Amino acid sequence: MLSLNEENIRALEITSWLTGIYFFIELGLGIYSGKIATHPSDKYRTFGSLRAEIIGALLSDFSFLQWQFLFFI
Repeated sequence: MLSLNEENIRALEITSWLTGIYFFIELGLGIYSGKIATHPSDKYRTFGSLRAEIIGALLSDFSFLQWQFLFFI
């Protein structure tokens, strides 16, 4: 059986890997959506909500990383 310290390290490793994978998926989607947003907008499609969604995802990831470090350190 793993000691408490080894269990915490293992949980941190798993969480870090999952966060890193999630980050690169979002980065790829952000680059893709940035290409979409470069198309000219019209009266009905201003792409403002898409940009807000990207900023919201970025803030969500940042706050998740903060909580991860506060919880494990």
